[in-house]
Amino acid sequence: MNTTLKIALAALTLGAAAPALAQQIDISTITCGDAVAMSAEELTLTVAFIDGYTGGEAGDPVLDVERLNGDLAKVGEACAADATVTLMDAMKTALAAE
Repeated sequence: MNTTLKIALAALTLGAAAPALAQQIDISTITCGDAVAMSAEELTLTVAFIDGYTGGEAGDPVLDVERLNGDLAKVGEACAADATVTLMDAMKTALAAE
């Protein structure tokens, strides 16, 4: 498949998904309990956003999927301990020891 066709298909896919995701969300207010109620797509987008945001703050532009998967396990444990904590705080706390 040539590059132009791949780009066109990606644009169509994003365009089709846009109405479902056309809301504004304050990521800092999402609790662990909220995260459990999210669809897999919403949770993936949210976690990817937070990882990118915190990586940008730290000056680390690299997306390391293996590291992210390990981090998610730690965040899951932090969230299981307290569903009222925000997802961002759970991530910061769980990953502070690194």
